[in-house]
Amino acid sequence: MQHRNRNRVATAVVATVMTALFGCAGLTIDDIDAWQPVNLPLAELAPTEAQLARSQQKIRVVSSGFTLSQPSALAQQSQVVATLSARLEQHLTGAGVQLIDRHQAQKLLSELALAEATGRSGSYQGPEVADFAVMGRIDSIETGSQFAKSYERKTKQGSERVPAKCTYQATVKATLQIFSIPELQMVERIALSGSETMEEESQHCSSANGKYSALVARAGEESLDSGRVELQNRFAASSYVVDMRSDGEEYLIKIMIGRQRHISKGDKIEIIRLRQEGNRLTQKVTLVERGIGSATVTDQIGADYSWALVDKAEEARRIQLGDYVKVRFDRSFMESLLSW
Repeated sequence: MQHRNRNRVATAVVATVMTALFGCAGLTIDDIDAWQPVNLPLAELAPTEAQLARSQQKIRVVSSGFTLSQPSALAQQSQVVATLSARLEQHLTGAGVQLIDRHQAQKLLSELALAEATGRSGSYQGPEVADFAVMGRIDSIETGSQFAKSYERKTKQGSERVPAKCTYQATVKATLQIFSIPELQMVERIALSGSETMEEESQHCSSANGKYSALVARAGEESLDSGRVELQNRFAASSYVVDMRSDGEEYLIKIMIGRQRHISKGDKIEIIRLRQEGNRLTQKVTLVERGIGSATVTDQIGADYSWALVDKAEEARRIQLGDYVKVRFDRSFMESLLSW
């Protein structure tokens, strides 16, 4: 039996080589006090004390888990609903949110399900337990197989017989919906899709669910993983630049995001300039974000702060005190490599 899903062909050798080539040695700061303070100009839209305090609070998210649009024996046997629901919570926790126990938010989830089913908008009037709710739905589970007969293949030594085989495939398509609370309004929809393939030497293909249940579970995981970056960036931690230091060549910025928000050495940070733009016709003012640079979190991490190394010196010279920062989630190198 041979699994052909490339997301599972990683080897310890590849992981070791990549760690050696792209390690985080440059993100180890031996003595932060040896870096000299840099006097930063104040950003036009620097945060107030209240805004700075709010930025350190975790986003509260409740997940309803996944439901099936079309229940089936295969879905039940594969336990794909439970698998995806658990993995969804893992991805949300990885984004640094405060995950609310769904049992504490039954009234909220019931009202949200009713609003979604009836198409009616409204406002949640119950206990304030969450800022956002995430609902998952498995839209379809497709399976199939293809049989290949045995045949003779020429080789340098003569010929050899290639055995007959059956290739089994499962595809899971799903949807994530994110709702703001208390408005009960959908703010984002993420389409998910994942496939798994397995080869087996055999004289025929089987139609038994047992051949597909493990494939369906893994295809479900892959579908959710395909939307991980988009999901986590929706809930990524954000705060502000409160300090800068330099060793004469490189620059460190202090941001008010720390271990409590699940930040880690090597995480990427977007540095953003906020400005207001007015519309002369509507007289409305809009807050506009403009990226001015990026940084990478070092090993200097506290409970509610961290120091990040600015990626380019010319970007550091544009940074102002109070500039907005946000954690940026990307596909890992291994995820990109194995998705070819």
